[in-house]
Amino acid sequence: MGVELNQSDTGIRCSASDTQIKTLTTYEENFEKYLTETTSKVSGDFKNFFQTILLLLPLEAVMLEIGSGTGRDADYFEEHGVTVLRTDATQSFIKYQRQNGKMIIERNILIHEIGYDWNVIFANAVLLHFTKEEFSFVLMKMARSLAPNGIIAFTVKVGTGEEWSTHKMDAPRFFKYWELHELQTVVEECGYKITYLQYATEGTRLFCIASI
Repeated sequence: MGVELNQSDTGIRCSASDTQIKTLTTYEENFEKYLTETTSKVSGDFKNFFQTILLLLPLEAVMLEIGSGTGRDADYFEEHGVTVLRTDATQSFIKYQRQNGKMIIERNILIHEIGYDWNVIFANAVLLHFTKEEFSFVLMKMARSLAPNGIIAFTVKVGTGEEWSTHKMDAPRFFKYWELHELQTVVEECGYKITYLQYATEGTRLFCIASI
């Protein structure tokens, strides 16, 4: 893929916070619960969002996926001709995908290098677990790793403030909620031009695509 992940491409690193460690532990220890509670099909608003991403990509596009989880989203993009490097910070998800014959590597975007020249860096339901400061740090790190005309694409949850929630997993996960105007401001402050920013139909999520 022409991507070297062992070099200091971005020149910036961070350490995992207590919120990150605790949230990742929840995913690690409750993998089966997540698998049971999460749909295995891409449909509805998510399918429309993914199709919008595909329309913005060149032929033979290369994607870095942050937080690949079960691999559902990567499977969808690969079915549509995108080469995806799957990554996750949780061993339970990595083990699951490898058992299903997928190539996936361990990466925590806060502390690991993420390579360079990606046509798209994609993070579905991942950045919503970062504090506002971590979110900005990650977006700036992504910016340094994109190919010319590359994009980032991600989803977050709508709301105000932060909280710890046990919903779905029966164990605590950290969430930072976003209103549209706040998200737009922070993304633009990180140097991006927003290409697409829309609420999901039910109004509980925001879908964002941006470029440098």
